[in-house]
Amino acid sequence: MAKFSHTSLKDYIFLFSFALLIRIIFLFQFQSVIIFDNPVVDMAYHHNWALAIANGKQFYAGPFFRAPLYPLFLGFVYWLFGESSWIIRIIQAVIGSVSCVLLYEIGRELFNRKTSVLASVIMALYAPLIFFDAQLLVPNLAIFLNLMALVFIVRTQTKNDLKSYLLSGLFLGLSAIARPTIGLFALMLIIYLVYINRKKMKTQLKKIALLVLCIFIPILPVTVYNYVQSSEITLIAAYGGINFYIGNYNGADGVSAVIPGVRPDWQGGKEDTKQIAEKELGRTLSEAEQSDYWFGKAIDDISDDPLRWVGLLIKKMGMLINGYELSNNFDFYYFAYQTTLMKILLHRSFLFFPFGLLFPFGFLGIFLLSKYERKHKILLLYLLAAAVSIILFLVTARYRLYMVPPLILFASYSIFYFKKNWRTISKLKIGIYGILFLALLTVCNADMYGYAKATNAHGLHTTATLYQKQGNIRKASEYYQKALDADYNQTETLNDYALLLTSQKKYEKAEKLLLHGLTLPNSNFMMRYNLGYLYLQIFQPENAKKQFKKVISERPNYIFAHNNLGLSYMWLGQLDSALMVYYNLIKIEPSFTESYYNAGLIWLDKKAADSAEFYFRNFLDHNPSNTPQIETSTHLLDSLEQ
Repeated sequence: MAKFSHTSLKDYIFLFSFALLIRIIFLFQFQSVIIFDNPVVDMAYHHNWALAIANGKQFYAGPFFRAPLYPLFLGFVYWLFGESSWIIRIIQAVIGSVSCVLLYEIGRELFNRKTSVLASVIMALYAPLIFFDAQLLVPNLAIFLNLMALVFIVRTQTKNDLKSYLLSGLFLGLSAIARPTIGLFALMLIIYLVYINRKKMKTQLKKIALLVLCIFIPILPVTVYNYVQSSEITLIAAYGGINFYIGNYNGADGVSAVIPGVRPDWQGGKEDTKQIAEKELGRTLSEAEQSDYWFGKAIDDISDDPLRWVGLLIKKMGMLINGYELSNNFDFYYFAYQTTLMKILLHRSFLFFPFGLLFPFGFLGIFLLSKYERKHKILLLYLLAAAVSIILFLVTARYRLYMVPPLILFASYSIFYFKKNWRTISKLKIGIYGILFLALLTVCNADMYGYAKATNAHGLHTTATLYQKQGNIRKASEYYQKALDADYNQTETLNDYALLLTSQKKYEKAEKLLLHGLTLPNSNFMMRYNLGYLYLQIFQPENAKKQFKKVISERPNYIFAHNNLGLSYMWLGQLDSALMVYYNLIKIEPSFTESYYNAGLIWLDKKAADSAEFYFRNFLDHNPSNTPQIETSTHLLDSLEQ
């Protein structure tokens, strides 16, 4: 183990201060970017969950849908300091800066001071890490926990004391409830420790058992909570099966985090995946059963066409080592390039910098380190586990960050190796190393799948939705149009812009956008529902009826489609058909109050006072929130009694 000294203390202070300065500079520039104060998709999910935690409220019933540690951490910060875009980001900047120091510490254990200082500096300047340290997302916390675990895991091979095993297990367990995929590394680590200690298992068994026990200490409360909520064993979160399906189904591209036909927002997506599974199986499913359904469906797709899946895995491997940063949830490059620092530290022209340069140097470092000690093998084991866990699911910029710290260490080693041994290496070896490096550089910076040709449409669409949320309709319309100009086939923009145009009574243009969207392969049922809603707005109930029927055939339990189908029948004067719709809707969702209200109106129109009174009273008994409907029902009941 590297001994503590005044030199290392100076290194800690310098490296932490340097990393923090870079991150604070970025925050000052990033504060003017619209997503700074307006979290989107996963960030919005974490933000809303954290607000519920801070206010002592339950975010949703049931077991944890996603791993809970980051929302718990975020909720604690909100509870302590209040909801602040700045405070949480400053705290995460500090955590990210400490992670740079932790990489330095691991480097000192594995290599030497010069290598570890360079690695820490590279990590401090690594653009995607700086960017994601400023987002309300898991990597900032999970990478810190992973590096803390690695510090002590490496020390189990140098110091071999109980404390190192204990802390290794605790940090691995904490990391698992932040991002469960670290479990693969934990499993591989345990198998590796058992294997290398097989000849002295009697003396080492207690330490390995302690490590395993400590891994489960942070996980156990989460598992108990999940069991109390659902009476089923869910180790950490109930989203694993769905995630596996998204990354491996017949049609998956290894990048897009969506299921065809499912709404892109978290709540809508959660509801839709549940409804699809329940429709397929014909019964109500628990969270664990839903996860099992989607996992099984993915396995079926793999079994039906294993060659397709192998091809997908090969594609994912290619994307994993490629330097281009693939976006997830929001356009990474679009928002990053709105800051000066990212324009300096991030490139995607002839060189996909920084990963397009990091991976060739990192791989060369692995290749050069011919004599591996056990402590080096630990780092390789982590890197392998991280790579496999990414390939099994999705390959995107933020998921690939978990591979970056060990790659930086190996890259730093390769740089100093050549600096030190340049004069003594044979020409043959220099040629081999040069060819290997150039081959990797070419592969890592080739746009093999055309992702680098993507437009800014996604980022423009996100900006438009946020302006609309703020009530700035002029800017929202401007950015929706820019998004369509960039890509006229982006379904999210077609749908959302059409809704905005419908609210502005610009029906002809809205209809044109929706009809075009429905011709595209990645449209979903909401686009058809919105077209039906538009037809109701322009008093075309026959056209509306057709759209709502198609929606219901795809999503039988989508209550709003049933409700509007009933309205379409009412407007067409087909009252018996409308009644059948509302009777069915009451069976599907007894608490949906508009079913009773509309049924009451129909019976009133049919001159059946007793039936009308029955449904209006049921409407009021269900505590409706629609004030005009409450007033109308009360007035009609008074009239019926008179």
